[in-house]
Formats: sequence, C-alpha cells, structure tokens
Amino acid sequence: MRALNRTPEEKRQIKTVSGHLWQQSNKKKCRAASDKWRNKVKSTDHYKRRQRSQNLMKQYDITIEQWEEMFVAQGSVCAACGSTDPRHVLGWQTDHCHTTNRVRGVLCGGCNRALGHMRENAVAIVALANYIRRFQCGAGS
Repeated sequence: MRALNRTPEEKRQIKTVSGHLWQQSNKKKCRAASDKWRNKVKSTDHYKRRQRSQNLMKQYDITIEQWEEMFVAQGSVCAACGSTDPRHVLGWQTDHCHTTNRVRGVLCGGCNRALGHMRENAVAIVALANYIRRFQCGAGS
C-alpha cells in the first residue's frame, strides 16, 4: 500500500537509486550506449565547428570568424607554399609565434611541420633553401 502513496520526491529518489544500481551492474551496456551517442554527436559539423571555435579562442584568442577571414585574405591556400591541399588529417594548421602566441597565418600540414622542425629559425630555413638550390635535381626547381 505504501508504494502507491509515495511523494514525488520519494519517487525521484527511488528512480535515481534504482537507475544508479542498474548502471553499476550494466557498465558495459552503459559505456557502449554512451560511446555510440558521443561518436554520433562528435561527427556532426556543428560539433566540430564549435570545438574549433573554442580551441582557437583558448589557444590564440581569435574567433573562428577572424580565422576564416585571415584564410580567405591569404587566398584560401597555404600562406607559405600556396597549396590548396591542407595535407593534414585535421585540416589547415594555424601558424603562430611561439614567443608572442600571435597568429601569423594558416599553413598546410607540410609547411607547418617543416617550420616546426626548423624551430622557426629564419637563418636556418634560408640556409636549407640555399643548400637545396645548390643540388637541384629537377623536382620542385
């Protein structure tokens, strides 16, 4: 008889406890359902754009609109080599000064990695370019 006369608060507590107990005894099912939902949500363009927007603001203090304006202003190509292919699984890379954190432009993955390997040292980059010019073998001449 008491079960029929429970207050809404008591019903909520029972539901929470029983739900929690079910989750505890069915962790694999809960994890699978949670992963399925998370993967579905993360694959949406809206989610990806929101994440990119948050990352740009957090890392470089620029909005996604500012980033897009910069990319369009540089011709929607790599600012260094002019490639139309981002050459990176995550897309175009935001190049920035590691001292001031100021964004310089948008690079393809190849140019961004090359710049990183050269530690942004302009003298070393010019020296490497001169070295390549001395031993031109036809490709990229």
